[in-house]
Amino acid sequence: MHKVQILWLRLIAGITALLASPAFAALPRPDAPSRGTEGGFLKMLQNYGYDIAVVFGLGIAVVGFSIVAINAIQKFHEVTQKKATWTEFFTVVLVGGGLLIIVIWLVNKASEIL
Repeated sequence: MHKVQILWLRLIAGITALLASPAFAALPRPDAPSRGTEGGFLKMLQNYGYDIAVVFGLGIAVVGFSIVAINAIQKFHEVTQKKATWTEFFTVVLVGGGLLIIVIWLVNKASEIL
């Protein structure tokens, strides 16, 4: 019985190998950097670096938004349990929103400087 199982597995593996063909998908071309590809290889790498820096700055803004949202939800939870006042909640929301505006403005200015 053991030899029959081995032969059966070999038969299945052989059929699978014959039916399986490499997948040659038409992969899309990578996008060019936002500032173009002309100017040589080094210039193209600098342009890709610029795009990476802009995405990194966007990530900083997302982290800032997440922190403000988490703090606002936490403060709202404290308000509903009568551990904090509505004034404290609105203060957290307004100060956090102001900080987000400043962070987004700074990221925007940094992308212009690059």
